[in-house]
Amino acid sequence: MENPLSPLQGSALDQLSFMSDVVILNNRLDQLVVALMTILGGWILARIATAFLGRTMTRLAKRTVTKLDDMAISVTRNAITYIIVLLSFSYATHLLTLAEGIHIFISKVVLILLAWKVTSSFLRVFDFVVQEYVMAYAKTTDMLDQTIIPTLERIVKSLVWGAVILMIISNLGYDVTSLIAGLGIGGLAFALAAQDALGNLIGSISLFLDRTFKVGDYIETADFSGTVKSVGLRSTRFNSVQGTEVIVPNKTLANINIENLSRRPKRRIDLSIGLTYETSSAKLKEAMKLLKDIVKANKNTDAHSRVHFSEFADSALILTLTYWIKDTDLEKGQKVQNDINLKIKSEFEKAELDIAYPTQTLYMHQVK
Repeated sequence: MENPLSPLQGSALDQLSFMSDVVILNNRLDQLVVALMTILGGWILARIATAFLGRTMTRLAKRTVTKLDDMAISVTRNAITYIIVLLSFSYATHLLTLAEGIHIFISKVVLILLAWKVTSSFLRVFDFVVQEYVMAYAKTTDMLDQTIIPTLERIVKSLVWGAVILMIISNLGYDVTSLIAGLGIGGLAFALAAQDALGNLIGSISLFLDRTFKVGDYIETADFSGTVKSVGLRSTRFNSVQGTEVIVPNKTLANINIENLSRRPKRRIDLSIGLTYETSSAKLKEAMKLLKDIVKANKNTDAHSRVHFSEFADSALILTLTYWIKDTDLEKGQKVQNDINLKIKSEFEKAELDIAYPTQTLYMHQVK
């Protein structure tokens, strides 16, 4: 019995058979159609894979409290779509009749794009882990200094990209060993020119190992003082008391004396007050007691303070007060110091204690 669909099949095949006779850029039309269908099929497959991951993996991720799996799923879905479409494009081009040089060029481009996508996806997860977990851990312990974490992160990422680039060069057919050897010989001049950069990198490592300071610390040196803003591979930035930003090479910081005032358990204040020579001994004792009481009454200072009659100066009797502010923060310390100074001025006025100012008494002797 004759197949009733045979006339239709014959006509359909006859209609499609013309594709093998049409040639566009050295490729039959049916080859081009298959190549396009391959790319479209890859895109559809990528959409199915990401949809499956979106439903299945997201459902599993909801069972955990960590954000890492959510981040990993997001990165993986994006990477899978990119990789499947790219591989389908690469396979589709091999179905076409192209010059050998074009095939080689496309293969190299696909390799570079794949390496870039995989590496960048990995480093996105790496960044997330550093910011969400490593930095959070560093804030709760003294075992890890959060100041240097961004610097170490940049070093690790640079090493990863360097390794990936060498791998790509090797897979492209170049001799990496000869290349590195050539760089070792020919790069001597470059290394000499990069002494400052290398010195700053070593300086940043030295600062990290010594744990000299961290972001937010207030430091003083012979040339400047300020709060640490950020620490980089080349330099460290400070916010100075004058409101300016000071940028200092790490090589310089590693070789100068640095006083980290934020490491002090308390902030020490030394104050000298001069009273006039007309002040009696009883009044001097009263002034010393007032100073101790003022410091003790301030809740932001240590209860212990020292006051002593330190000097017979040219125009004043000098009392020296030493006390400690509990908070080492510069702005808070200045406010406490301001409050105490105002209180001293007020209490001395009430007690009729005259603060001295530079004066000079001349004795005239008449010669007969």
